[in-house]
Amino acid sequence: ICEQVTPPSKGKGLTERKVVEVISPGNTLEQEYLDQGANNFLGSLCYVKDYVAFSYIDISTGEFYAVKWKKNQTTQEMAKELGRSTPKELILSMSMQKDEDVNFVLNQFPNLTVDYEQDWYFSKENAYKMLLKQFGTTSLHSFSLTEDSPEIVPAGFLLEYLTKTIATQNQDKIFPQVTALKTFSDSEYVTIDDSSRRNLEITWNLKDGSTQYTLLETLQNTQTSMGSRLLRNRLMYPLTNVEKIRTRQNRILTFTNNKPVLDEVREILSKVLDIERLASRIAMERAHAKDLQALRQSLESVVNVRKLVEQVGLIEGIELETAQKIIFDIKSAILEDPSTSFTEGRLIKEGYSAELDRVRELQNNFNEILDDYLQEEKDKTGIPNLKIKYTSAIGYYIEVTKGKIPDVPTHFILKRTLVNCDRYTTSRLDELERELLSASETIIELERNLFMEFRGRLISNIKYLLEIAAETAEIDVTTSLAFSALKNNWICPEIDDSGILDIENGRHPVVEYHLESGDFVPNNSFFFDKKFALVTGPNMAGKSTYL
Repeated sequence: ICEQVTPPSKGKGLTERKVVEVISPGNTLEQEYLDQGANNFLGSLCYVKDYVAFSYIDISTGEFYAVKWKKNQTTQEMAKELGRSTPKELILSMSMQKDEDVNFVLNQFPNLTVDYEQDWYFSKENAYKMLLKQFGTTSLHSFSLTEDSPEIVPAGFLLEYLTKTIATQNQDKIFPQVTALKTFSDSEYVTIDDSSRRNLEITWNLKDGSTQYTLLETLQNTQTSMGSRLLRNRLMYPLTNVEKIRTRQNRILTFTNNKPVLDEVREILSKVLDIERLASRIAMERAHAKDLQALRQSLESVVNVRKLVEQVGLIEGIELETAQKIIFDIKSAILEDPSTSFTEGRLIKEGYSAELDRVRELQNNFNEILDDYLQEEKDKTGIPNLKIKYTSAIGYYIEVTKGKIPDVPTHFILKRTLVNCDRYTTSRLDELERELLSASETIIELERNLFMEFRGRLISNIKYLLEIAAETAEIDVTTSLAFSALKNNWICPEIDDSGILDIENGRHPVVEYHLESGDFVPNNSFFFDKKFALVTGPNMAGKSTYL
């Protein structure tokens, strides 16, 4: 995007223009280019000594991750990480351009936009400084990172790249919606190689790349975009920790055992818009007035959801006083049906700004204001027959008959002399006329400035809004899974560390989803300390379904 950056030159040469923003698949913030149910990650990959470091960020939600692996594991690890993070765009260091392992993996992702940057852009020192500046810290120990951690290089590069390509006025904190860098290791999640993930068709199918005939389609009963993204993330990163799994199960059971509350929560959640991306638009100074009203409406629904959740004993930890204050402030300041443009007014409510109300009153009640002013002058001068009139030639004026001219005060300024009367003006009348003529422009300018100021104050609440969004997404996913369980008559499995897999009357959720009710034939499975199993049978016998 190019914009004019200097005033018009008035015939004295060319007006300066320059590129102010670069939009690419991985850094877009505009809603029309984003999949509401999936993250829009921009990834970066580079060598750091004996490691390959990979980082990815969704600037539209603030999610930021990093991971590393040994160089000799590139073929397996790179495919696995790209497969589950599914970035829209990937930037690599130039030295990787001819790496056979890297190119072998990239060929498996033909729809991925790939770019290369010179190696010197992947500077460990610059990356470390960039991360410190972003998070406002003196070290990265709170993110389990040191100055020598390989993960900091691509992560810092991504921040620097985004500052160059995305227009922002905020210098104190580059991207307020990016509050943490999350590092992880494979020990936290079930390891699924990319080939297995593709063939399992968890989030997209092999036929056309859509979600049809996938596990995600079967489970997708979320009511919000935030919940939809979290559900997809959960399927890509299955837990291995038994206690964490049981915690999730207990949350789901709470709602399956309280169906009236479940139904009511889901109904209210359907009114919650994408708080994560609304917060990011506010942070990046892209939000318009309708975005703020959408945030207000969503926060009102979130408050109601929390009240219901607390009824069933799931008390969340985030305080709601801040949400209530944001709701009150938006209600006080922003029109309920505002304009999305900053050049036509219709943004700010009456009563929010005394100066704006005064100019609006001047525009809407100018005749009454003139009448009040005329009465003041009659009282001061003692001339009862003063009149204020208007002509296109001289504008507004005070008419004084010839018989009263000796009583004209000194602050009256003569504009024209006629046979029967004289026409005067005053500094106050001139001021009122100027204000009337400029009222429309003044109102637009005042509303724009007041809105920018109001939106700017909301930036201090970005971290809070993201926490509220994360909590709401958690509730949405939990209630979505509870709804799926009740709808499909699923039961809660017992999870332990025994190593035994014992399933009675197991039903394939995706296959059953696409069959008539009762058509699927359940199967038993029992594995005890077995590392290998051979499944045999003729074609179309159901081997793949069983697996």
